[in-house]
Amino acid sequence: MIAAFIIALVVALVFIGFFFDERNASKDYNRSVEQSLSGIRASISLLDDRLASLSSDSKTEPGDKNSSPEQVEKGGVSVGKESEYLSPLTREKVLAAIRFNGFVPEVEDDMASFRYEGEVFVVHMESLPLIFLSKDYSIDPESDLEVYRKAASETSQNAALVDVIVRDNNVLSFIVGGLEKVYGGLRDNLVDYIRIIRNGQAIFNDEWNRITEEKAKAEEKDKAPEIAFPPSKGSGKTIVS
Repeated sequence: MIAAFIIALVVALVFIGFFFDERNASKDYNRSVEQSLSGIRASISLLDDRLASLSSDSKTEPGDKNSSPEQVEKGGVSVGKESEYLSPLTREKVLAAIRFNGFVPEVEDDMASFRYEGEVFVVHMESLPLIFLSKDYSIDPESDLEVYRKAASETSQNAALVDVIVRDNNVLSFIVGGLEKVYGGLRDNLVDYIRIIRNGQAIFNDEWNRITEEKAKAEEKDKAPEIAFPPSKGSGKTIVS
């Protein structure tokens, strides 16, 4: 009886030990499976990132016959449209950018002129894909060119992104240049370049009036003393508009 009890107890202990071993083995197995799944998930994530990187790197080059606006969207802009935006400026692209802004270009040699609010502006295409925009004024031959040159020099130093020069043929030129090489940049910024030139015009007018007044005062000192009257207000001139 005691022997049977001992045998039964040994069998029970062996069974219990086997049960716990199975549970521990199951936990180890589950842990191993979970670790494997984590590794697979990480690999899939890395693969997705790599595929996304390859997709973004495989842009359609400008001029590629396979490019089209219907291609896969990237950041809200299709690859085809992005290629068009970044295409280098040619004569045809310059004219297209001018027309896009609602102007009618007139071409003469390497210049494309157009009117904006009654004024004529010229896009120079001698150095494509680099272009520059200009606005010219004729200077009265009887005017003091030295005053114009000084005002042009001061404006070029003080005005943002615009150069002002006095040409030998008595022409005053306001120039915005070297800013664009691609179609999309000229298309979207053309009117802003016109505003830059107009800002330069306003600064030039102030400089011209200042220099003229200073010159007049210097000449007045060289004359015989006279009764001085205060200058009238609002006497400043508008040279270019």
